[in-house]
Amino acid sequence: MFRVSLVASALLLAGTTWAVPDFTILHMSDSHVPFALAQTKETVKALPVGKEIALAPFGITVPAPGLAIVAGDLNEYGGGAGAWEQYQSLWRDLGIPVYSQLGNHDNTWDCSRPRLRKIQGSVYYAFEYSGAKFVGWDTASAQDPRPSVSAEGLNWLRSEFERTPAEQPVFLFCHHPLGGSEFSSAYDSARLLEVLQTRNVVLMLVGHGHGARAMKIAGFDAVMGGNTYSDTRGYGIIPV
Repeated sequence: MFRVSLVASALLLAGTTWAVPDFTILHMSDSHVPFALAQTKETVKALPVGKEIALAPFGITVPAPGLAIVAGDLNEYGGGAGAWEQYQSLWRDLGIPVYSQLGNHDNTWDCSRPRLRKIQGSVYYAFEYSGAKFVGWDTASAQDPRPSVSAEGLNWLRSEFERTPAEQPVFLFCHHPLGGSEFSSAYDSARLLEVLQTRNVVLMLVGHGHGARAMKIAGFDAVMGGNTYSDTRGYGIIPV
């Protein structure tokens, strides 16, 4: 069974003094290319790009998606042997920008950090969309299946936040939900959460669990993407 939408989360930026027009994010995760590639292609083909979306459970119609976030495990065993190029080709005709982050399947066997650096300049990167800031964070360790938080990334984020006004809405996207039991210690993700608490982080977009759910992580709102190929495959719709 193909679910057209695994998650629809309406995010209201209440009480903020920062001007942000309405926009919509598509949220995906765990494509594991080239595993079950035909199903993933079906999921991508069904993405509601270029049109407004009626969300019947909320009784609203939201703007056409302006960007897509893919929260890790892009490839099954890293991006070698053409797998990275296969993943990238999924979005060639989508018509909106797609921003990806790495997961444990991307970094453990054939580390894709050099591949992401060629596109974004770093595995820790930021961009702005409709007045909001998006931060892509790599929680996947190089050549190790366990997630981690690096000093390199923390130093980069502190520097990025120095240029980020306190009121500006920030969206963080990464593969592993912070605070999860797979981290080597609670301190490992706690030190990242401590930096995030200095700015207006309104939502975390994560993956890894192959399920679709909303959650709270250290007081932050978060949503988990599902996957693109199983019997519950689909995508998330996040109107802001």
